[in-house]
Amino acid sequence: MWDLLKKTDIEQAKQELKFRRTEILRRQAEESRNLHADRVAVETLNQLVDIFVQKHPRPAIVAHAPISPPISAQKPAIVSHAPISPPISAQNSGGKASADAKTQRRKHETVYASYMRAMSRV
Repeated sequence: MWDLLKKTDIEQAKQELKFRRTEILRRQAEESRNLHADRVAVETLNQLVDIFVQKHPRPAIVAHAPISPPISAQKPAIVSHAPISPPISAQNSGGKASADAKTQRRKHETVYASYMRAMSRV
């Protein structure tokens, strides 16, 4: 193959490489100018932000009222005037009464609480 190449082919390849190199250097210089302009713009913006922050300091946060936890995190208040006794049939069955009591207690439990209870058993 090398013996098929002529001197004109080699010169043409050199010219092509010179042209490509020149084009690459031109694009690099253009991108460098653009990056420099962007850097100047960012520095100017940073200076403006600093001036703004100095002129307008952040006001102090004042709490006027205590913030209550979200409703989902609050435990429901159970108002009871008389002690709750299990039904007579439950008193006779023994184990079923304790299972019903656990079910009633966990009725209002969140999914996260159920997950944590299950993970503690592992």
